[in-house]
Amino acid sequence: MIRASARKTQTAGRELVIALHCSGAGAAQWGRLAEALGGTYELIAPEHYGCDRIGPWTGDHAFTLADEAARTIALIDGNDRKVHLVGHSYGGGVALHAALARPDRIASLTLYEPSAFSLLRQFGPRAAAAFAEIRNIANRTGAGVEIGDYRGAVAQNEGTLAANPTLHAEAVKRFATVAPVEPYPR
Repeated sequence: MIRASARKTQTAGRELVIALHCSGAGAAQWGRLAEALGGTYELIAPEHYGCDRIGPWTGDHAFTLADEAARTIALIDGNDRKVHLVGHSYGGGVALHAALARPDRIASLTLYEPSAFSLLRQFGPRAAAAFAEIRNIANRTGAGVEIGDYRGAVAQNEGTLAANPTLHAEAVKRFATVAPVEPYPR
């Protein structure tokens, strides 16, 4: 687990971010995020079962997403602050599961390529728009991929960020340091 604090400061008053990595990585995946957050936030990046530091699942029943999420839920329960959950791919599914278990303890939920979109249905009406947007993106992208128009599939989805200028500007600002130098060719 990474517990990052760019500066040696008290955690009191700082917001807590729990970042959950994808299945092919480990907590080190969030090193750049820790640098970007600096001393403004406290970052905790736990590793999942199967990683070297944690080892394999050793429970007496078949492993489930709930088993993986239990460790994140314990982190949430172990402090008195609302948390910002960030999840990538498999970690996105874990983050969704934890958010469903502790909805009142979540300050924000940020998912990057989450693998368990179906969990959004359990959020009911408050997540209906997000689920519909994801389904629409998947349908548009899938249609482009089916006919071999990969660039067109990507281009159709650029509107998702462009539709929200504030979000787009913030995304460009934060990711400019890690984005490719050359734009995606059209």
